[in-house]
Amino acid sequence: MKLQDKYFGQIYETWLINLFTIQWWALLLVFIIPWVIWWKLVDKNKITAILCYGLIVSILSSGLDEAGHALHLWAYKYRLVPLCVELKPTNVSLIPVIYMLVYQYFTRWKEFIIATTIMAACLAFIGEPFLDWLDIYKRFKWEYIYSFPIYIAIAVSVKLLLGLITGPNKR
Repeated sequence: MKLQDKYFGQIYETWLINLFTIQWWALLLVFIIPWVIWWKLVDKNKITAILCYGLIVSILSSGLDEAGHALHLWAYKYRLVPLCVELKPTNVSLIPVIYMLVYQYFTRWKEFIIATTIMAACLAFIGEPFLDWLDIYKRFKWEYIYSFPIYIAIAVSVKLLLGLITGPNKR
């Protein structure tokens, strides 16, 4: 128990030091802005299916992020809140919102695969290096290229799953 208290104390102390830094503000904006954009762009007639898609993406993204952190593949120096190990602003905001918009606008499989591949490339080769450059994301045993197929696999598997659950053309 004392060790846990000491560990959380260190996390909290680091969080206080980093509070209101440029990186902290960047995380706050990454948490809020995607949802504002999403609300303006989302097809309100299909909002339930789109939100289901985003929720599953968020769960997968958070789980994979937590696993990568636990396996010491990467770590995060800055946190929006001290209680979260993984990068919550990206896992519950930026990533699911981007995926939901791709899911909404590219309904045919061919278009969806092309858009998903472009999205995955942007996330893996622009987004992750940007977080690295901001010193938010620190890679230990991970390369950006590893993320690329994972981003694609998440998008395709969730679309397949929802297609099986709801049937074709039910969104």
